[in-house]
Amino acid sequence: MKITRGYVQGAFDGEGHLSKTGHGGREWWVLGISNSDLVWLQAIARYLTSRGYHPYVQYSGKQGSYGKKPIYSVVLRRRAEIKCYLIEFPPLMSSRQKKAAEFLLWNKQYKRRQHTENDNVLQEALDILRGARG
Repeated sequence: MKITRGYVQGAFDGEGHLSKTGHGGREWWVLGISNSDLVWLQAIARYLTSRGYHPYVQYSGKQGSYGKKPIYSVVLRRRAEIKCYLIEFPPLMSSRQKKAAEFLLWNKQYKRRQHTENDNVLQEALDILRGARG
């Protein structure tokens, strides 16, 4: 089975999902492609690995129209990798494009929050140092 960039892009449009989840006050995103064909998903995972991503394949339960087939997913969880994936394999379906835009906006805001927290910690450290010198 020959996996190409366009093939992976189409797989995400047809079988993919991008969702935000969270626990304990933290939130993160998950990008995945789900199907009952484990061999197919493993081929996609190998292709992504060859391009520098860190996907993993997981069992997602029995779903589908009859609930009899096991469903698996190839998943990316790293924020930076999801961003790179969406740039390298931009979704073509409008519903996937909307989710991608939502993630990119969240990612931009996340980076701002991180910088603000880092700036606050740095400022506190500088204040402590100034107090120690004074």
